Amino acid sequence: MKKLILALVALIAPLSAARAELTLSNWSITTDTLSFDISGTATATQLPATNLGMLWLAAPGNNTWVNNLDNPWPAVATGTIDGLDVSSSGDVFVFSLSTPGASVGLLIGFDDMEPSNMVEFNFTDGLNDEINLHVELTSVGKYNPANISPADLVLYWGGNPYAGDTASGVALNLNLAAIPEPSTYAAILGGMAGVAGLIVRRRKQA
Repeated sequence: MKKLILALVALIAPLSAARAELTLSNWSITTDTLSFDISGTATATQLPATNLGMLWLAAPGNNTWVNNLDNPWPAVATGTIDGLDVSSSGDVFVFSLSTPGASVGLLIGFDDMEPSNMVEFNFTDGLNDEINLHVELTSVGKYNPANISPADLVLYWGGNPYAGDTASGVALNLNLAAIPEPSTYAAILGGMAGVAGLIVRRRKQA
């Protein structure tokens, strides 16, 4: 029984680890809309020099997937970032911009225009480093879906997103959400059934 339980734990552990990473999921893009989720734990070993209250999503070297500088409207962002409630904060703003060499598809921040009210994230302290964000952007004719893959995207913290300067930001550990193969689910369910059956047999023998 002990061996069976250990085998079951070995099957489940990789799935739990994947959920703990910072993942991009539910990616959907048309010429007029963009939506996605980012969830998990953000890790960084250093602070950006500026704009600690900003996150921005970019495709480095790709300036062909966002057509213009128009700010999307409506722009919806809900969830939490580093323990801060994005959904209820009146300070949150979301918009897009495009720059040669680094197309920025999303910029989200808290009151960076008012330094006295500035909110700053800190993904180096091990406290509330989780991101749980849902974003929906609408802007007519803004996007070129054929020119972007979610695998090309990088989530940056701080720096100078207005210039698309990826070197000035700190890249966070963003991964695409992994979808377990059906065989993985089958193995887990089979293992659970085996454990349950063994427990029942042991109880009958007792």
